[in-house]
Amino acid sequence: MVNWKLTKGMTALLAGCLMTITSAAAQTAAEFYDTHDVTLVVSAAPAGGADIYARAFAPFLGKYLPGEPNIIVTNVPGGSGLTAATQLQNKTEPDGATLSLLQSNNLYIPLISAEPVAFDPREVEWLGSLSRERHVLVTWKNTNLKTFDDVLKATSPVIIGATTINQINGTLPALMKQAFPDVPIELVTGYQGTDEILLAMRRGEVMARSQSVTSLFAGSESQYVKSGELIPLVQLTRSAHPNL
Repeated sequence: MVNWKLTKGMTALLAGCLMTITSAAAQTAAEFYDTHDVTLVVSAAPAGGADIYARAFAPFLGKYLPGEPNIIVTNVPGGSGLTAATQLQNKTEPDGATLSLLQSNNLYIPLISAEPVAFDPREVEWLGSLSRERHVLVTWKNTNLKTFDDVLKATSPVIIGATTINQINGTLPALMKQAFPDVPIELVTGYQGTDEILLAMRRGEVMARSQSVTSLFAGSESQYVKSGELIPLVQLTRSAHPNL
């Protein structure tokens, strides 16, 4: 197992990223938030992981912001988070009272998209993250890939399955394809979920997929890791997970 280190500008492998556009109003933070609600925009649909993170975080955000403002959580799903990101970027009157919980892949889409992307991560102010998630490229035992060196030395296509390039399981392999232009990586998208990609791996339709380290050890796939059927090839992160 090796650890593939991303460049410094590509380190936010995060389950959720908080960003805002700040205001230049001549008030103290306490004075401002004492009279203003804060809107926390979730870039995904209600009841999903990002929404649960946001609603669990909201009471603590209100408690520890000066002025203890009321936090209003709203959902703006679409475009794998890009709808909410673009909406915040284009806010005509930045007021310091709107935050967005974005998805980590929103940082990278402008780097890999073949089409122009309206969202520019440099135009907003990033505040922090609610978690830090590592990702890993895995393969099934039926391929000739046993280590990441096998990937780098491949002469035939290394086929990686994903849901869409806008989701992190497709974004990271797309970045790999750019980082290693001499490796014949092919990204096949259109799968409806990670279980469907796993089935495709077992059938030999694709050779690998990207997934979180958490799901690798805590999800249903953990049994396949223990049995040696699911093989981690490389960590897609700057710092190695201690269990890999």
